[in-house]
Amino acid sequence: NTENYIGTLKYPVGIIGPLKVNGEYAKKEYIVPMATHQSTLIASYNRGAKAVTEAGGVTVRIKSRCMLRAPVFFFENIAQAAEFRRYCVQPEMKKKIAGVIQEKIGHCEVTFLRIFQTDRKVHISIGIDSDNAAGQN
Repeated sequence: NTENYIGTLKYPVGIIGPLKVNGEYAKKEYIVPMATHQSTLIASYNRGAKAVTEAGGVTVRIKSRCMLRAPVFFFENIAQAAEFRRYCVQPEMKKKIAGVIQEKIGHCEVTFLRIFQTDRKVHISIGIDSDNAAGQN
């Protein structure tokens, strides 16, 4: 059973709060709906919200507007992954990657590309400012 149950969205929905937020734009207490199959999760978050609120609230600031995507490329061995990473980190290649993303999405700006290797995998972390859109689509 989910505590503070208020409805269903294919997942049980409950609420937590109040959660006091001290932000630049949001300065009040919120009741937060949550959907999960882990019924005890909502109770845990509710206890956390209560503790945070009793301690004066959570102070938040927006550092940047950025949506993150991070595709991962898998290779047969570490040497192949290293070769691919070396290719991708070249300034002209990073510029091409950013250009293709901006061209395909249209209304976004790539704010950063971080390319790194972990064993046989190469990760390309892409920061996107999608302006006022809810996502990159």
